[in-house]
Amino acid sequence: MVRSLCTAPVPVGRMRRAVFTIALGALVLSGVNSSASGQEAPVTAADREITQLRDDLYQVRDGQQFTVFLATPDGIILGDPLSRDAALWLKEELAARFPGRPVRFVIQSHHHPERAEGASVFNDTAELVGHRTFNWALEDSRRASRDRYRFIRGVESTYDARRTIMLGGMAAELVYAGPIHSPDTTLVLFARERIVFAVDPPPVHLVPFSFGSLRPRDVLEWLHTVVALDFDSMLFGSGERITRADVVALTDYLDALHARVVTDYEHGQTLAQIRTSPALDAYRAVPHYADRATQIGDVYRALRVLKAEVSIASMANYGPRSSAYCDSFTLCAAGGVVPAGTAAVAILFGRGPGIVGELTFGAQSWSSRARASYDEEVARRRARAAILFRYSPPRPGRFSVAVLGGVSQTVDDVRGQYVIRGVLRPIGGRHAIAETAARTGITLGLDIADATWGRVSVVVPLRVTRFQGPLPAYWPSRWDVHGGVGIRVRVLRRLE
Repeated sequence: MVRSLCTAPVPVGRMRRAVFTIALGALVLSGVNSSASGQEAPVTAADREITQLRDDLYQVRDGQQFTVFLATPDGIILGDPLSRDAALWLKEELAARFPGRPVRFVIQSHHHPERAEGASVFNDTAELVGHRTFNWALEDSRRASRDRYRFIRGVESTYDARRTIMLGGMAAELVYAGPIHSPDTTLVLFARERIVFAVDPPPVHLVPFSFGSLRPRDVLEWLHTVVALDFDSMLFGSGERITRADVVALTDYLDALHARVVTDYEHGQTLAQIRTSPALDAYRAVPHYADRATQIGDVYRALRVLKAEVSIASMANYGPRSSAYCDSFTLCAAGGVVPAGTAAVAILFGRGPGIVGELTFGAQSWSSRARASYDEEVARRRARAAILFRYSPPRPGRFSVAVLGGVSQTVDDVRGQYVIRGVLRPIGGRHAIAETAARTGITLGLDIADATWGRVSVVVPLRVTRFQGPLPAYWPSRWDVHGGVGIRVRVLRRLE
């Protein structure tokens, strides 16, 4: 008898769970493989090479990263050491190609791991050099991401603006061009070879140029520093190159664009008006001109103007005479116009607002009052200090009008005498007057200026002050008026 063999039926629910488990496992494996295939492959020896740039200056390529070294008779000056693996490979290559000439200096362009990690490989023979902010920037980055920066060494010697490293009769000049890419970024000029090594510069090789996320002020500072150097070509950390002529042309164009935006901004022009201005038409042939609207917008939105001015003016001080001051007197002479002088310092923010500190000193004035049994003669000198808020509505042209207002403190130094007749001493007779009194006031005014001469302007200041509180006995009026003409000089103009 033959017994047939067959499997027991599988419940549907169990089958579904099995299928789900198999599918989930396949999905996980697929994700792992996908993730692994998406990782950047490690750099191999085939992706590394050393090539001669000029004379004793060489270029090192490690995948997509580039650095340089100068081989002198007394040793090697190395730019960024790159990653630790790249540095270990490079150390072997240098020992084979340049026996007896170890790396004496490692110049760190900045503290980021892909450029600085390999420094420890050479630290047995080399001095690590970087900008004075290198170690500070490194510690700051470690606080944010300790694991990423834990293998990077701080530099052992620093510089501020420039430093020349001499070795074997050859030179590498370290140059700080501002906080582009990182606050500790260093450029290296090889003067004999006429090459500048700049790891992460502004995108000066792009046409048309774009500021991107960089501040225009930092870009211009970088460009001005670079064009002051004597070189033929610039090599980037990415391996790209640009000629000095291209850098100079870009600098000239951006300087003209920046100056035009600043001038029009201070004259009250809107962004739309500046963009449509024909003032930059002389640069139509420059390839960067094609994107001028974006470039103008980047400069305009980032623009901050801080100015400081000092002024002096010859003034006339008019003190009116109130009726209350002359009540009950048969003779009353007071008020009138006396010479005065004003000195002021103004700090201006942007196009309109500012703060002004002002000092005014008046010449001596006289007043007399008399009635049947009383005579009074008084000499007065007045001084005023004021803190005023100033607003200058932007407007084109050489003339400007600023509105001012704020608080002031006025001090009167009064000297004189009064005589009481028909009464015995000590009440009667002649008595001295010596009094100093001060009152807070509200000062309003206008400044009308003619800026024909640029930094130097002719200014007409007009001021009116009203004193608060009860008046001292010898003050003829609650009002004081000043007006005159003077010179204003701009001593600071800082653009950010």
